[in-house]
Amino acid sequence: MAEKVNNIKNRYLNTKNIKVASEKVKNPIQKIEADKLAVLGKKLVAEFLGTYLLVFAGTGAIILEVLTGNMTHFGVSLIFGLTLMITFYMFSHISGAHVNPAVTLGYLIRKDVTLIQAIGYVISQVLGALAASWTLYQLFGESAYLGAPIAYGTVGQTFTLEFILTFFLVMVTLNAAYDHSSKTYSGMAMGATLFVATFIGGPLTGAVLNPARVIGPAIIAGTPDIIGIYLFATLSSSVIATSISYFLNE
Repeated sequence: MAEKVNNIKNRYLNTKNIKVASEKVKNPIQKIEADKLAVLGKKLVAEFLGTYLLVFAGTGAIILEVLTGNMTHFGVSLIFGLTLMITFYMFSHISGAHVNPAVTLGYLIRKDVTLIQAIGYVISQVLGALAASWTLYQLFGESAYLGAPIAYGTVGQTFTLEFILTFFLVMVTLNAAYDHSSKTYSGMAMGATLFVATFIGGPLTGAVLNPARVIGPAIIAGTPDIIGIYLFATLSSSVIATSISYFLNE
């Protein structure tokens, strides 16, 4: 009888030990998952804020140029470039400061971000652009179509120019990421590239180079029909630029 009692007692203790061990394993795993979600959440907030700032400042400058005539094309181009540089130094250590679905696509192709992370980034970027355009709408109404691009050339010209300019912006961004020693100057290189691209392409296509930058103003201003050509040009350009960047750096 005593032996049976001991056997039952031992079985109970073994079961209890297994449960305790299981909980010890489970808790660290849950903590790791929670930490990962917290980090991802910070990255998404950074992408939202960075894209908000870029669209608010850049398209806001376009609106002010139309309303006052004081910004000049050079000034608008400079605002876009400086804002991208500021955004990079503000958020690159958190999310990489993509603030551009075309750039995020490049990092996804390179497998620097997961598919889930890339989807989250793009959603945050588009929401940031929409929020910025809505803010500008509250401030200025539908002035200058909220900075939505106006293509003065043909469809072919618009596609070609946007493709070329996006190609070099993505190339600069990805190549800077390969060279970690140049990170101090990466923001300046990216900002300078966007400045030059906007200065060259602005009068003909609006120099979008960024799907979020066209989606936000176009939707809030009620001109969504212009989005397609810019999405196709910028995203296809990103694929080619990423492939060539990989070839050159690997």
